[in-house]
Amino acid sequence: ESRIHRIRLLWSHKGIPVKARTEGAVMQPPVDRVQVSPVKDVYRPGDVLTVAVFFRKPWVGEVEVGLSPDANAAGTIPTSVFARSNPALYEGQVHVRREHIGSCQMLAKFSGVDGTTATQPLLDGPIQVRPISP
Repeated sequence: ESRIHRIRLLWSHKGIPVKARTEGAVMQPPVDRVQVSPVKDVYRPGDVLTVAVFFRKPWVGEVEVGLSPDANAAGTIPTSVFARSNPALYEGQVHVRREHIGSCQMLAKFSGVDGTTATQPLLDGPIQVRPISP
């Protein structure tokens, strides 16, 4: 018995409406690693940090990064919009200001093309900022 057509589903999601596929989906940007330069134990107001965010797989959206002195993701903090260098890399600069003196957390806001947003800390530990002493 020979068959002309084999039943094989290459795309199991085909035929399912987009709304049903994506309605319960939660955007979680797959951040692989973060590189910060220059690497210091203590930063000073006026320093500029160059930050590179690498993703495990290509990601499309907007990445905004800033320093939060109280590590509160809900507050408004000054952020910098990062540029997309390639499908899995976003790069930009974060400025250290006087209001960041003390312990700060580097937060990133990821805005996907579907309109969902997620805010998460980029680094494991806090960044220490000390005032410039004369």
